[in-house]
Amino acid sequence: MRVVWPILLFSACGGVEVPATCETFCQSAVDLYGACLEEWSLDWSDAGYADADAYLHSCETWAWEQAQFELDALGQGQDEVAGRLHQVCVDSALLFSGLDATCATYTDFDWSNPYSVGDEVSR
Repeated sequence: MRVVWPILLFSACGGVEVPATCETFCQSAVDLYGACLEEWSLDWSDAGYADADAYLHSCETWAWEQAQFELDALGQGQDEVAGRLHQVCVDSALLFSGLDATCATYTDFDWSNPYSVGDEVSR
């Protein structure tokens, strides 16, 4: 329940529902980035986080923010964005947890434009 609580709290406070698939994505991001840090002989503090939980929290915050953007766009009549965050989280979790995932998979991910991930997964 530790992972779900922050997302539920943010959702309740902001009135925004974050797709449950983003929990899976964030955990896969923690796992992949943690492995990369180990490969690079670094620890979480070198990456600017107290620990893996702090990184997980930042990913959950990112997901909440993306959900807010989607909700705002829907409120402006941009119906084509409905469900995009859910799909991004599904695609990104598959990408980050895939057997062929590498540190380049992580470093190439564009957190400011996550909607381009679908193209990578479909290749």
